[in-house]
Amino acid sequence: MITETDIANRALQRVGTDSRIAAGALWTEDSKNAAELRVCYDMVRKSELRRNIWRYAIHTELLRARTSTTNILLFSTWDASVKYEVNDRVILNGKTWISIGSGINKSPDARTYDYWVGYFGSDTADVYSSTTTYSVGEQVYSGTIPYISVADNNIGNLVTDTAYWLQISIADWVQLNIYDAGNRAVVSGVTYVSLQASNQNHPPASSPTWWSVTSSQVMAFSSYTAPIPSGSNTASSGRNIFRLPKGFHREAPQAPKQGSYLPLGAPAGLPYSDWVYENNYFTTQLAGPIAFRFVADVEDPNDMDPMFVDGFSARLALEICESISQSGSLTTELGGIYNKFMTEARAVNGIETGPTEPPEDAYVSCRT
Repeated sequence: MITETDIANRALQRVGTDSRIAAGALWTEDSKNAAELRVCYDMVRKSELRRNIWRYAIHTELLRARTSTTNILLFSTWDASVKYEVNDRVILNGKTWISIGSGINKSPDARTYDYWVGYFGSDTADVYSSTTTYSVGEQVYSGTIPYISVADNNIGNLVTDTAYWLQISIADWVQLNIYDAGNRAVVSGVTYVSLQASNQNHPPASSPTWWSVTSSQVMAFSSYTAPIPSGSNTASSGRNIFRLPKGFHREAPQAPKQGSYLPLGAPAGLPYSDWVYENNYFTTQLAGPIAFRFVADVEDPNDMDPMFVDGFSARLALEICESISQSGSLTTELGGIYNKFMTEARAVNGIETGPTEPPEDAYVSCRT
């Protein structure tokens, strides 16, 4: 198992220092080496993710166009007093995380990835429709309660059917339920967190030794305020607005192999895309839903390609070399090492992903 501290120590090895960061202590250790690497670690990682379409970081999210009933889901800030459940999403230091465990009260900032992982999904939900076919992970709401689909080809199934839907809001307080410390409950729209274990028959609003008000909702709603593009890119002209998923870094080819099989000699190549990116949205004539491929903000080193990790550590070494070693010649040498390892990583990545069909030129096609 590779950790972020392992990557940092690989960078220190390349710089030539014998000093290492203690296991798992990159984000907490009070040392110059750790401090220098903390400053650049995430910025460099995000930069390298933007520089190339890495296979390991490609995710697909089903996106639906904005409608008059679309809302943005507002994820709460992580609260140390709360025990989170599977699929709870929180924000901490600008990053959105999703819980992969039950009864979790550890901070996502620990970055062990045993309890929290980065969330790379949509943050919008539309009102539930019995005539719409939903896929796993799609979010809807009914009344004021959001739900997430847990099955594909999900059509006509009520949101109360737990075989197809999971409620992702906090349930109302029930008098006979036994709450553990950190459990949440809602009374008249107010969310409370249990302060003690074996919490039963204590009304939250009148039991301050048993309950405390918390802002830690699973999620709340905000009206969809996507900007309407100017000129011809308006809703009235037939263009649809899609919101980019959380953790988006850059677009990946949407249909990289389309047109590559030509049994009758038809022209190859994708048609040109009409997608226009603006802020956190893009507009298109397509009605959707769109299975949107994108490069996500992957943080867990164990999800990364090993060759990317080696190139990434070389880039970190290059960034910290001057402050750690005060050697200009070593900095130049590390620049060459970075180029070597990252170039090899990109070559292998390119071989694995294969070529992407270019857009089709109408003039060339009509003459074929």
